[in-house]
Amino acid sequence: ELGGLHILVNNAGIAMDGALWRMTDRAWKEVLETNVTGTFQCIRAVSQGFREQQYGKIVNVSAHQAERPGFGVANYAASKAGVIGLTRAAAVELGPSNVNVNAVAPGFIRTERMMMLPREVIERAQKHSVLGRVAEPEDVAHVITFLCSDEARHITGQTLVVDGGLSIVAPPLPAPDDKSGVKIDYVAKRLAVALAPLGFKRKGRLFQLETLTGKSHEAPRLSSGMAELDRVTGGGFVRGSVLL
Repeated sequence: ELGGLHILVNNAGIAMDGALWRMTDRAWKEVLETNVTGTFQCIRAVSQGFREQQYGKIVNVSAHQAERPGFGVANYAASKAGVIGLTRAAAVELGPSNVNVNAVAPGFIRTERMMMLPREVIERAQKHSVLGRVAEPEDVAHVITFLCSDEARHITGQTLVVDGGLSIVAPPLPAPDDKSGVKIDYVAKRLAVALAPLGFKRKGRLFQLETLTGKSHEAPRLSSGMAELDRVTGGGFVRGSVLL
């Protein structure tokens, strides 16, 4: 009645954030199964029809965390990186049937979930963007619409990043050179980069944390590498305000 199926947009996804050393098997499996396995199953469901009609457009929604993961999103970042790998593989297999398969990787988007974050967090996200703003849902939708159009007929296997330039200005992290383990200074720098968008202020090796209730707390000094990193981030502050 509607003339058949010609376009598939895989936009379903979930997040269950937390430090990887505290992440449960359930949190890992549910995110991977929804974000990657679900995408695969939808592509598989339409592939035969697309091949028979020699036409189809597939757009998978990844995320900028696939290439620039923050703290506490190991499962989400892995799933979105998997979506990119799946996009490329599907493009190779379906390309001979005139089927385009691409992905978009949004940054911060002004959604209901994002608006639950403290105002200061959103302002920092805007500041870190080259364009000085976060995306509106329409900004991502327009890119998806383009990839589903015949104007994009010669684009396949690609990932278009829609993050306002956020991913091109992130400072590189220094590599640890201590053979016995991760140096305290390295941990402090990595923690500062990961938590800066959340409103964590660094003073040497001391961090001032702002919770969602506005109360301030002082994290312990990073005196023993990753063990103290666990202690700093294990109190629920990060999980309570992880960015999308």
